[in-house]
Amino acid sequence: MLKQNVRRLTTLGLLIALDVVLTRFFSYMLPGNLDRISLQFLPHSLGGMLFGPIYAAISCIAGDILGMLINSAGLSFSPLITLSAGIRGLIYGFILYKKPVTLLRCIVAACVVTAVVDLGLNPIWMKIMYGQGYLAILTAKIPVRLIYGPVAGLVMYPVLKRTSEAIDKKS
Repeated sequence: MLKQNVRRLTTLGLLIALDVVLTRFFSYMLPGNLDRISLQFLPHSLGGMLFGPIYAAISCIAGDILGMLINSAGLSFSPLITLSAGIRGLIYGFILYKKPVTLLRCIVAACVVTAVVDLGLNPIWMKIMYGQGYLAILTAKIPVRLIYGPVAGLVMYPVLKRTSEAIDKKS
């Protein structure tokens, strides 16, 4: 039992570190600071697949807070955006945990996260925080996110599939 908890904690720590690096250092902020393109979906989806919604949510929240402490990229900390990170982990966990890894499931997971968090909650939070018009933010995000969601699922699939196969082989 202790060995399993140490392994879980270590893996979650690595996923949090990967989240920080991919989100804060290997990303592209679109003009106007309305959206960021990154590979952060990889550690988030891996956390959801490996540990379920609760642990994935906690690791996404920890990654967001730690990332803001390390490199805020000139943005201000917002508990609302951190809440979005937690919801992102919950969604990945609910869709991916203890389920077969398929291309369709990965695309659905990425598109649900995109719809609920990136196009649903985050524009509302940005309106609250910065007073920007909701429709203006949403209109700016939609073209990028319509492409980003399915592409994230396509990129996610081989990573999750190989990870799942490696775990099955080890068991």
